[in-house]
Amino acid sequence: MRKTILAAFVAALTWPAAAQAADEAIIIANSNYQSLGAVPDAQGIAGLRASFAGAGYRVTVLQNADRVTLADALVAYGARHSETERLVIVLAGRFLTTGPAAWFAPTDLAAPDLARAATGALPLSSLMAWLGDRPGQAALFLGVAAPGTTGPGPLAPGIGNLAVAQGVFVATAPPDMLRRAIASDFMAPGTSVALASRARPDLDTHGFVSPLLMLGLRPDAPAIVGGGDEASYWQAVTDMDSKAAYRAYLGRFPTGRFAADARARIDAIEAAKPETTPEEDAEVALALTRNDRREVQRWLELLGFDPRGIDGVFGPGTRAAITRWQARNGVAATGFLSAGNLTRMRNQSGARAAELRAEADRQKAAQDARDAAFWRQTGARGGEANLRAYLAEFPDGLFADAAKAGLRDIETANRNRERAEVRHAWDAARSADTAAAYRRFLERYPDSAFAGQAQAALDQASKAGDQRAERQAAKAEEESLGLSPELMRQVELRLARAGYETGTPDGDFDRATRRAIRQYQRARGLDVTGFLTRQTAVRLLSE
Repeated sequence: MRKTILAAFVAALTWPAAAQAADEAIIIANSNYQSLGAVPDAQGIAGLRASFAGAGYRVTVLQNADRVTLADALVAYGARHSETERLVIVLAGRFLTTGPAAWFAPTDLAAPDLARAATGALPLSSLMAWLGDRPGQAALFLGVAAPGTTGPGPLAPGIGNLAVAQGVFVATAPPDMLRRAIASDFMAPGTSVALASRARPDLDTHGFVSPLLMLGLRPDAPAIVGGGDEASYWQAVTDMDSKAAYRAYLGRFPTGRFAADARARIDAIEAAKPETTPEEDAEVALALTRNDRREVQRWLELLGFDPRGIDGVFGPGTRAAITRWQARNGVAATGFLSAGNLTRMRNQSGARAAELRAEADRQKAAQDARDAAFWRQTGARGGEANLRAYLAEFPDGLFADAAKAGLRDIETANRNRERAEVRHAWDAARSADTAAAYRRFLERYPDSAFAGQAQAALDQASKAGDQRAERQAAKAEEESLGLSPELMRQVELRLARAGYETGTPDGDFDRATRRAIRQYQRARGLDVTGFLTRQTAVRLLSE
C-alpha cells in the first residue's frame, strides 16, 4: 500500500507513548528536488544537529527526504511525542500553499498540483497539531527558499497564511539566514525567543514570541549535558559561536579545558567589525511594526519599485526596491530606511496617489461615456444580436443588467414559439454545458430560435479552460495577500467610494464585490480577474 505523509501523521498520533520525557528537535533539510528546483542553502540546516544535541535535545536529522522517508520519521517520532517536553521543528526547502493551507515538499514530489500536495507532501497543519500540544514549549522554524517551479493551478510557493497554534513560536527566513540565527541567537544558553527575535529583526517571527520560552540551555540546566561531558558542551558552544554562548561555557566550566579558548573568542568577537551597520541600526531605531513595513512596501509598489510582495517582511526583494528608490532620489543607497527616507517616500506616495485618483476619475468618466455611447448604438435598439454585442464589449457595464434582462425575455419568447423537440434539445445542451453539447445542437438546429444563445454559449465554453486557469491563479494571488476581514471591508468601501456598487460592506467578497472589482480593473487598464491581485490592491488602497 502506498504510504502518504498525512496517513503516517495520523498513525503517529496514535502510537504508544515512550517512557521518559525529553526535549526533541526534528531537522529536515531538503535541497536536491527532482522537479521543484534545487535549494543549495538548505543543506546547512543539517549542521544544527550539534547545537541542539549540546543543549540536551534528542535530534532527528533528515537530508533530502523523500515521501517515504518523511512518513517513516513521523511514525518514529510519534512513539515519543506524548513524553516530549520541548519540541522544536526546523524545515528548510520548498513550501507550497493555497493561502489557507501549506505543505512542505519531499524531494520526490512530482508536478506540484493540489492533489499531489495533499497526498504526497507534509501538511504544516499536522505539525502544528503536535506543536500545539506543547504550548509555551514549542517552536517551528521554516527556511523558505526563493520561489521555484510550481506550474499551473492553485498552488503558489511559500507558506501562505499559516495558522499558528496557541503557545507556539514561529520564525521564517531564507535557509542560510535562518541557520545563522538559530545557531547564534535562538540556541544561545539562557536566551529567550523574544530576546533572540529582537536581535534578528530580519526574521519574520510571530506566535508565542515570549521571554518565557528558551530553546537553548536554561539557566538552571545541569553543567554536564548532551553526551555527558565537557566536550559535547563545548561543541555546542563553538557551533553557536556567540559571546553569550562562550560566557555560558565559562560560567559552567570556569577552569575548563577550553576556558582560554572561550575568552580568546570573546575578545575576538568584541574586536571584530560590528555585525550591524549604522544604517541598519538607524532603521531598527524606527521600530517599524509589521503593518508599517507593509505600508512601506505599498509605497514602493505605488512608486514603481517592485518589493516582490506586500507581506511586512523586508526580504531581498524589498531591500533591492529600497536601494533603487534611494539611488533614484539621490540619497545613500544602503537598502535600509532612515527617518528622512520614510518622510520623503510617504510624501511621494501621497502625491502619486492623488495623481492616480485624478487619473482614475478621468478614466471612469471616459469609460462610462464609451459605455453609454455603445449602448445607444447596440442594446438600446433591442434585438438579441445588439444585446449580445453590448455584453461582449461591456460584460459588467452600466447597462449589463438591462441587457441580461432583455436576453431573458427573448429566451422566454423563443421557448414559446419553438416546437417541443427543439426546446428539449436545447435544455439538454444547457444541462450538459459543454462545447461539444452546444456544437451538436447547432449542427442539428442551425436555424432555431436558440441559435444565437447556443453560439454565445459555445464561444464561452471554448474559452472556459483558459479562463479557469487564469481564475485559479488570480484566486491564489488574492489568498496570498492574507487579507483580514477588516481589510476586505475597507476594499469594499474604497470601491464604493470610487463609484462601484458592492452591496453591504461586510468583508465578504460576494458576486457584487467581484463584479465591482472587475469593473474597477477594466476601467484602470489592469488585468480583469475579479480577484484582488497585488497590483489591484495597491492601486485601490492608494486612491
